[in-house]
Amino acid sequence: MCAAQSQTTLLSKLEALQCHFTWDLDTSKTNFLRLSDMLVDIGTEEGNSWLGHIYNLRGFIQYKLGFTQDAQSFFNKAAEAFRQMRKADDGPWLVVNYGNLAWLHHHLGDQAESEAYLSKVEALMKKYPSPSQDELHAEIYAEKAWTLMKFSGDRELVSDYFQKAIRMQPDMVEWNTSYVIGLASFYMHCDTGMEADILEKMRVAKEQDPENLLLAVYYLERRAKKGEEVEDEAHEFKMCPSGSEALPADTSAEDSSAPAAAHSAAQSQTTLLSKLEALQCHFTWDLDPSRSKLLRLSDMLVDIGTEEGNSWLGHIYNLRGFVQYKLGFTEDAQSFFNKAAEAFRQMRKADDGPWLVVNYGNLAWLHHHLGDQAESEAYLSKVEALMKKYPSPSQDELHAEIYAEKAWTLMKFSTDRELVSDYFQKAIRMQPDMVEWNTSYVMGLASAFDHSDTGLEADILEKMRVAKEQDPENLYLAAYYLGQRAKKGEEVQDEARELARKVLRNPVSTYSGMKAILRVYRNYVSIDEAIDLAEEALEQHPDERYLKRCAALILKWKIIFFSDNRPKQSTVDRAISLHEEVISCYPHSSLVKKIDLANMYAKSNHGQAKAEQMYQELLEIDLEPVEKQLLYNNYAKYLNFDRQDQNKSLKYHMKAAAIPQQSFYRGNSIRVLEKIKNKRRNRMWREIEEFLENLQEP
Repeated sequence: MCAAQSQTTLLSKLEALQCHFTWDLDTSKTNFLRLSDMLVDIGTEEGNSWLGHIYNLRGFIQYKLGFTQDAQSFFNKAAEAFRQMRKADDGPWLVVNYGNLAWLHHHLGDQAESEAYLSKVEALMKKYPSPSQDELHAEIYAEKAWTLMKFSGDRELVSDYFQKAIRMQPDMVEWNTSYVIGLASFYMHCDTGMEADILEKMRVAKEQDPENLLLAVYYLERRAKKGEEVEDEAHEFKMCPSGSEALPADTSAEDSSAPAAAHSAAQSQTTLLSKLEALQCHFTWDLDPSRSKLLRLSDMLVDIGTEEGNSWLGHIYNLRGFVQYKLGFTEDAQSFFNKAAEAFRQMRKADDGPWLVVNYGNLAWLHHHLGDQAESEAYLSKVEALMKKYPSPSQDELHAEIYAEKAWTLMKFSTDRELVSDYFQKAIRMQPDMVEWNTSYVMGLASAFDHSDTGLEADILEKMRVAKEQDPENLYLAAYYLGQRAKKGEEVQDEARELARKVLRNPVSTYSGMKAILRVYRNYVSIDEAIDLAEEALEQHPDERYLKRCAALILKWKIIFFSDNRPKQSTVDRAISLHEEVISCYPHSSLVKKIDLANMYAKSNHGQAKAEQMYQELLEIDLEPVEKQLLYNNYAKYLNFDRQDQNKSLKYHMKAAAIPQQSFYRGNSIRVLEKIKNKRRNRMWREIEEFLENLQEP
């Protein structure tokens, strides 16, 4: 726990840095390659005032392309360029550079070196503080503006950063030049030239920066568009390189040729990268969720458990390794990938097999990102050997083991159920004896009906019956199937009680069947028996956070859905206590539980003020679109049912609906709004009608 807290603290410090790794510079590989070429063409001429910034950006691009050794080399060159240009060993211009190095060493798994650079950043910021707590240092504003010019379409933001930097340090001529060229770029394709005030800014910038020939040529062109005669002046520039890019204050040319050795190394890197990109593994499956999604997934995978005999254990470790890599914990990632390989060997009782293709692919990518190209190539060779030894049925198909792992993994990320279903069906067709694949396939089909009152369609219910017969020890499947039969009108109380005894004897896991059987109890046995079952499980395993989560959930159901009047205070107190414990156990993935806790306080005799305070704090958090929909939808219900403020409630249902992303919560809010519109009793019905007519679809 202590190590986990230390990692979390380090990560929060890294995320607070101002550097390329925190500026949301996330473009496509193609754009990174184009940008890399452009920066090479800028050159590395001594005296170029942006040289440190150029090296910083080149380092970041090399990191994003997977060349960590080159990245470190460029970051080191950036530091040296700043020292030479500024004629000082340290200064605020190194804050971004040290931040980049802190992140790079973190991704390389060298936490001690990462922390050393964090300390250097802190020392610089104490020595060279920004003008106020709400502002950055001028040097950071300038580098951030210069960098964003290469990525962002938000010219206003770039302009704002440059202006702030110039206001603080008006003597930095190159900043003003770049600021003006940034403004002028808006008129690049305009036949009549730019507005008069920007042309005047360019004239002043040219006077301040007379050696900048790019600016001079650009200004000449703008004047010509305004109708001035500029032929004679243009002839004076005939010795300038033709076709110069309109880049801020960068006029130097690249050295005439690169050494042959460097060219060969570049070709080798390109070949390695193309081989890596051709692999079938987590690094090539477009699994690029947000950090909050990764943290939720990490918690979910921990709760699945690592019980021996779990047929998905190798896949679980593979995914945990990838999630840890994406979160920046490369040592943990490697550990999980190694555990995955061992789990596969134990489960399949063989030292190698096609089930290791994905795992070796992950390790090839990880070592590539760590800068160990020899080890990366070694794992590539292992993948090639496995694929020769265990070929897929045809050139157009993957091996069944790869289809199965890809399907299982995509279930955790993708909303494309058809693709997941297709991969599972292909795997099962090739290896029909793999019972666990069929179980997961059927559960994937069933998930589309999670919010259906009538249950599964007949053909899927039949598939589930067959899956249960083939996989009789899977109590999660058994409990889910029991609930679906109950939805169809069957009497299941006795079976539910018998199954619950088996679930209690099962090892604790999200796949143990506990939550599924609690749902059956809630809907078809009794909510009070469900509470007793959850408390009994928790009594047997008092430290299991997953069981605390289940118990908190069932108490929430009791308070929200099964209390005709105000619930007993003792029940509310127990629910509040459990929810607080659960939130402490899931510090990075507890948004839903925080909302539930606010709702529990709202039902308490003396908790209304606390409930409102919690909601207000949650509304201040920067959330993803679907998380905002979840929060707005729940806050709207709280306002309506607990505060009796229907109009404000409807405003928040509108906020949830206005976010153009498909989700259960958006759909629920839209249904509430349509009901109000159709009844026409609330004075807001016309506003709601107009809102719904103009609603942007996802």
